[in-house]
Amino acid sequence: MTAQSHESGTDTPIDRTFTAVRAALFHPDDVAEFEAEYAELTGRPTVAIAALDEFLTRWWQTAIVANRDRDDWARVLQLREQLRRGEQVHTRDLADLAAQRGYSVSR
Repeated sequence: MTAQSHESGTDTPIDRTFTAVRAALFHPDDVAEFEAEYAELTGRPTVAIAALDEFLTRWWQTAIVANRDRDDWARVLQLREQLRRGEQVHTRDLADLAAQRGYSVSR
């Protein structure tokens, strides 16, 4: 599967199956992480059902969030990589961001 272009998100439901979740992942970093983790998990002699369920749930939630706004998700992954490399990144205070979006957060 090739990565799709980063475009505005979709509200199309994503089935909670391994195939549907994998198909919904569009960013190459997510695809690579999903496949590596899936291979490691299923390559074991025995696989706990709970581990499979946790894996599927986590990636299903990731696919849903990522597909709501693909450009924003790409920025999130870029920020994650900058942090992993130890780069300083400009951040915003959560309370200020919440206030901008109409929420009240106690400090």
